[in-house]
Amino acid sequence: MEKNEGKVLIPADIEVRHIPMEQMKAQTDDDGRMIVEGYAIVYNREADIWGDKEIILSGAAAEALQAEDQYYLWQHDVTLPLSRKKIGTLTAREDKEGVFIRAELINTQFGRDCYENIASGLVDKQSFAFRVKDAHWEQETVDGEEKWTRIIEKFKTIPEFSAVTFPAYEDTTLQARMKELAYRNKPMPEASGKAGTAVLEVMRDARANIEQRRENIKQETDP
Repeated sequence: MEKNEGKVLIPADIEVRHIPMEQMKAQTDDDGRMIVEGYAIVYNREADIWGDKEIILSGAAAEALQAEDQYYLWQHDVTLPLSRKKIGTLTAREDKEGVFIRAELINTQFGRDCYENIASGLVDKQSFAFRVKDAHWEQETVDGEEKWTRIIEKFKTIPEFSAVTFPAYEDTTLQARMKELAYRNKPMPEASGKAGTAVLEVMRDARANIEQRRENIKQETDP
């Protein structure tokens, strides 16, 4: 697990994204239960990721939502759960718009405080954590400038949703990690003249070239 200022955060191989809570509703039902609901994932909309774009295609979450368990957390801290699918207080369903969640927050002082933060608008963002199963990059030229879009076709897992003050990847360390995960398969057509070569392949080629040059220099200088 990653740790940040004493908080236990999401595993290092998971990405996170966030959306504002404009479509989220915080309400109490007839039994006094504290309910937070709205779209946690939206389909077919462009999102900015470090200067490039990202689009989640319709149906991307269908497989991942079949998991036996998922959590609704506070600030991506696994020690601060608010609701859970396995005990029937969290539901996530997919439709043409995206993934709609309904979380019944735990009725403790902590849960009530979180609910008030959300209901008042003090905390107005939500985030979800995921592993990607299928994705690809597409390139287009706009006004002479190359633009890239990451297309997420299918999630492998979506272990949790979170209410957040700030997106987890705004933190310097986490941001670097999230960017590395998102860009790990981005093509670099201009690199080494190999169209479609992936970032990791280019890095391996570069390291191999450096090692070969060192070996050549060593052979030339050895008596």
